[in-house]
Amino acid sequence: MTFKERLESNPIHYLLGAVVVAFTTGFSAYDVLLRVSNREAVDREVLQRLRNSETVAAQREAIAAQREKDLDACRSALVPAAAAQTAKPDEQRQRRSSEESVADEGMASKNESVTETDCPSIDGVWKRNIDGATVDVKQARCTVTFFSEGTQHTHVMRGEYEAGLFRVSTVRRNVETACETRLFGYLKVLDSKHFQAVVESTDGKCDLPKGFEEDFVWTRV
Repeated sequence: MTFKERLESNPIHYLLGAVVVAFTTGFSAYDVLLRVSNREAVDREVLQRLRNSETVAAQREAIAAQREKDLDACRSALVPAAAAQTAKPDEQRQRRSSEESVADEGMASKNESVTETDCPSIDGVWKRNIDGATVDVKQARCTVTFFSEGTQHTHVMRGEYEAGLFRVSTVRRNVETACETRLFGYLKVLDSKHFQAVVESTDGKCDLPKGFEEDFVWTRV
């Protein structure tokens, strides 16, 4: 009896032989498939280690990214703090400046209220006794001004009340030549309806000498 006949007559041997042939054929086909696809068979343990290493790398990247975010947050928190520290002296200077301004305003208001009660009022229209010329004096607190315009000269005066007198300076402008002379003097209130206007000197320009003087009385209109 041949080997083939013996194998076929015994079902168990036949089945085992078929399994061996099928396994051999399948393994050969798997090997051919790996070669054709340019791949290699990998052990399960090796594959698991590779997967574990990939997981660890991903975790490290996630940790590094989180640390970078934390650092950015810290930097963002530090920049405003540094800016606040830098601006603090400026704020202090501004605060001191504001306080000084308020103090100055308070002192100015106090001084103004005092001078308002200390200086007489000459606000209104006045007429010069010698020739009847008129001027309209404007007074704000203890500062007086007036402007007069004639055919030959214009006069612009400004003065402050000091030691019982309005100390004034007047710009006298020649209409024809446009030359200006500055006059210095004072206004002295005689009573509620009269004041005395005195010129003591000039700057010596144009058509008036430095020693020029005049003294007139004005009456309230």
